[in-house]
Amino acid sequence: MCPTAAGLTRATLEVRTTNQPALKLYQKFEFKAAGIRKRYYSDGEDAHILWRSGLQNEATLAQIYRYKKEAIAQIASTAQLMFVDCPCDATQPLVNLD
Repeated sequence: MCPTAAGLTRATLEVRTTNQPALKLYQKFEFKAAGIRKRYYSDGEDAHILWRSGLQNEATLAQIYRYKKEAIAQIASTAQLMFVDCPCDATQPLVNLD
């Protein structure tokens, strides 16, 4: 759901301290570190607490929509590459439903 439809103005989340890809993504969306939850996960790993405010301002909404458009384009590009590289006959169903 988009922030505008939900009426959200701020968000918080927890992410594993070792989950660097997720931390980079949240930093890209300007989440800020608010603290650490010690032994937050069942395996004993700590979690970063991240906050983001200002979700309703125009710049943030434009950023969200820009990233969404880029992600869709990247997924479409990847899907096309997968289809082109597919060794199967794409005109035939993969499963016989009869």
